[in-house]
Amino acid sequence: MFRTMQELGLPQEKVKIRGNPKTEIAEKIIDEVVPDGDPHPEKVIIGIAGKAASLKSFLARGLGMTHGIPVIQIGKELKRMGVELGVYGEKLYQKEHQNPFVVGELLHPMVRRYDKEKVVIIDGIKTPETALFLSFTTKRPMFIVFVEIDEELRHKAISLRTDPDDVYAEQRDQLFNQGLQRLKEKAWC
Repeated sequence: MFRTMQELGLPQEKVKIRGNPKTEIAEKIIDEVVPDGDPHPEKVIIGIAGKAASLKSFLARGLGMTHGIPVIQIGKELKRMGVELGVYGEKLYQKEHQNPFVVGELLHPMVRRYDKEKVVIIDGIKTPETALFLSFTTKRPMFIVFVEIDEELRHKAISLRTDPDDVYAEQRDQLFNQGLQRLKEKAWC
């Protein structure tokens, strides 16, 4: 937590730590105590992450259709909400730089619509902050599945797709690489 504050350049005196301490050590670092945030024991989120054209959506839709699990595709939902993404995500990236939890905040109401479902798949997670926010606010543990394919095959898939932002594939990869690498380190598989 403190390392994240340092990485984001947030001064410690201006950051309030909210939580529900379970130990005496945690009680010493919590500024504001909130109700118990224990995850629901029978409800989970499967977060699908990876670079563009790595078959994330193929996996998400396949799992969703095969097992009757609702799938939330982040990019499509943000567009539907009217969020200005930019040509290849650069405007959203700038918003995330100002507030690393903005994508989670935008998607939270959508995820809550599926409160009665045991499993929800979220396709297109790009940062650990989005995963953390959605997991914490929905009280569902999130299992990150990081999807990778051979880079040559991925580039071939990009050349065959019709996604408008694929023209900017290199810029998009550079833009989201750091968040994806941090997310990969926390991936379940």
